[in-house]
Order: sequence, then C-alpha cells, then structure tokens
Amino acid sequence: MTPPNQHDTEIPILTDILHEDPVGSGVVADVAADATASEAADADAELLREIEEEISARIAAELSDQIPILIEAALQEHLPQAVGSKLQAEIMTALAATLPLAAEAATEQVAGTLAQEIGALLEQRLEMRVREVVAQEFSRLQQ
Repeated sequence: MTPPNQHDTEIPILTDILHEDPVGSGVVADVAADATASEAADADAELLREIEEEISARIAAELSDQIPILIEAALQEHLPQAVGSKLQAEIMTALAATLPLAAEAATEQVAGTLAQEIGALLEQRLEMRVREVVAQEFSRLQQ
C-alpha cells in the first residue's frame, strides 16, 4: 500500500510542469499563446459587439428621423389616389343603391305626365270629332 503523500506526488501538477519546463519550451509557449489568442479573440468579440451596438443605434436614429418624412411623402403621393379611389367606389355603391329607386320614381313621374298628355290629346281629338259629327249632322238637318 502506498502512503497517501506518495500517491499525490505521482500525479504531476500543472505548476510542477511549468516549473520543470524551461522558458521558451513548447508547452509553456503554447499555453501562453493560447491565453493571448483567447484574450485577443475576447477583445475582438467585445469590439465587434460595441461596433454592432453603435451601428444599430445610428441606423435606429437615422430611421427614426426618416420615418416622418417617408410617411409624409407616401401620404402626399398615394393619399389623393387612395381617397379618389375610395370616393369613386363609395359613389358607385351609392349610385347602385339609389339608381333603381330614382329610375322608379322618374318612371312614375314620366308615366303620370305621359298619362296626362295622352288624356289631353284624347280629349282634344274627341272634342274635334264631336264637333265634326255635330257639324255634319247640322249640315244634314239644314238641307
């Protein structure tokens, strides 16, 4: 059986490896290079996040400044057409609903006027015909 201290000494500790390795050796240099590369990558990632946040903030500011201008331009360009189209559609709908009623009312008015005209013409003809018949009978009786 091995004493507890002897078992612990069989496993190399990272500090032992670093102390045993001469400066400039591959392991120490690799560990240092990896640490430097990791720090550089972290710094680059942080710098990229900062740049991304700054660009996002600038784009948001530009867009927030441009949105009212774009809305106004769209309204000036498209609103009259949209209102005109909507107005035309509403007029057509209103006409479609009222034209049959207007045509019916006009027909009734025209029919009434036409009936009066026809009645007046028939009365005139009847009066003329009665005068002709009376004149013929009067002529015949005078002979």
